Amino acid sequence: MILLVHKDGLVVEIIDLKTNQSLVSTFKSAAQALFYLAKHNKERILIWCHQSQRTYLNIEGIKTSFHLKNMMLSFSKYQYLPEQIGYVEDSPFLKVNKNVKYPTWIMSSNVGAIHASQLIKFENVVNIENTFDFVLNAIAKVGMPNGLFCYSEPKLLTEHISPSEVKNASISELFKFVKHHYKGIWSFLLCVNFVVHEGKIPLLAFLKTIFIKQKNITLEFDLEPINATKIDVEKTIDVIIPTLGRKKYLLDVLQDLSKQTLLPKQVIIVEQNEDKKSK
Repeated sequence: MILLVHKDGLVVEIIDLKTNQSLVSTFKSAAQALFYLAKHNKERILIWCHQSQRTYLNIEGIKTSFHLKNMMLSFSKYQYLPEQIGYVEDSPFLKVNKNVKYPTWIMSSNVGAIHASQLIKFENVVNIENTFDFVLNAIAKVGMPNGLFCYSEPKLLTEHISPSEVKNASISELFKFVKHHYKGIWSFLLCVNFVVHEGKIPLLAFLKTIFIKQKNITLEFDLEPINATKIDVEKTIDVIIPTLGRKKYLLDVLQDLSKQTLLPKQVIIVEQNEDKKSK
């Protein structure tokens, strides 16, 4: 594992956690340094964290959570992109449960990790001149539908202490992100939603993105387990049975379920008979 410590997207220190030696970087930008490390350490896990989070970094938690090469993990109590991103996307990936591991493309420079072999696939996909948070969110947004497993993972830190300063994306950066990763019409609809719901007219931010085109990129990610990591998975199953008055067959199914080696935690029976008096 290699750790990149940064402050507001600028490199503070790079440490090889295997040898505990500091590595020299000619790059000031954390995004540029991360891609450089990926090129020269293709079989290593790359970790980034804000300087304020260095004390709380949970290396063992990262090891146990990182069981596939095609994973990207991150955690922060706050997200970089403002809540107005919900004007253009209605999905379960935006409202993240911070208490558990949760699938999302919402990434943060607060703390995170990705395998170097997967990061280099984005070398010509994202613009590393953007802010570090913008780059990380762009990687996850492009990678997730192509097979990169992206999660918010609270185990990355031993304590969830918020940075002293939290920098969110500006309205201009929000419009730029939307124009890059959604169809062009959504940029217009985002502007309309600002006017209708917030009484704001972000005309300049909208106009700046007129000539930006959506990135339609296809990448390939293979399922590559990291053999050194063991995962403890609690095997559970729930059963949902839709039925329509088939009393005998329903009883047969329930009796068969009771004989299974792995018993269901719960069985939900959905009776579809419209007669409320039916039994």
